[in-house]
Amino acid sequence: MNCILTKKAGFVYLLLLLAAGMIFAGGGGQQVPAGKPTLQVGIQTHQFITDYENNHLTHYIKDLHNIDIDFYFLPTDNTENRTKISLLVASNDLPETLWTLSITRDQILDYGSQGFLLELLLHP
Repeated sequence: MNCILTKKAGFVYLLLLLAAGMIFAGGGGQQVPAGKPTLQVGIQTHQFITDYENNHLTHYIKDLHNIDIDFYFLPTDNTENRTKISLLVASNDLPETLWTLSITRDQILDYGSQGFLLELLLHP
C-alpha cells in the first residue's frame, strides 16, 4: 500500500515538474510577471490524501520551483470526473494541468485534436 502511494506521489511530482518546465520555458523575449508564477492543477481527489494544499510534497515542489500551486479538485468517482472534465472543456475553463487517470483514450484524442491538451514531448 505504501509503495502505491509513493509511486502516485512520484507521478504527481513528475507531472508538476513537466508542467513547471512548460511555464518557465516561455517564449523568447517574454517578461515574467513580478512575484511567483501560479500553476493551476486539476487533480482527482483520493481518499487517502487528506490535505493537498498543506503537505510535504506540495511544499517541496513549491519551494523547489519557486511557484504557487492553485488546486482545482475533481471528483473521486471516475464517471463523475470524466463528466466534470467534459463540462470544463465545453466551457473552456480547464486548469493548466490535469492529473487524473479516469479520462479515456478517446477523450484524450478528442481534447487534443481541439487544442485543449498538449503532448508535453512536443513542446519544450
